[in-house]
Amino acid sequence: MNYALAFRAIVRDELDEAYRWYESQKPGLGNEFLDCIDEVLNRIGGMPEAYPVVYRDVRRAVVKRFPYAIYSRMRNSECGILNEKTYCVLISEILADLT
Repeated sequence: MNYALAFRAIVRDELDEAYRWYESQKPGLGNEFLDCIDEVLNRIGGMPEAYPVVYRDVRRAVVKRFPYAIYSRMRNSECGILNEKTYCVLISEILADLT
């Protein structure tokens, strides 16, 4: 079962900032970063419960190769989905993961 992904508004800003920083370090690195993010987002959409809960209902998926983690929650009301049997994953934040 694939889940719909919904993103908080701040997530786009976080991704844009990280993309620009990686591109400034080496041309093409920003695209590689976004590819790694997409890979994790696809896995989250396919099986969100596979990732560990780190606080209450917040799950954390670590991005390979780059020091970032994606934090998500299973939701239905925040996605604008009326059918209660349909759930989505709310992507709360994509942050540098220094742990």
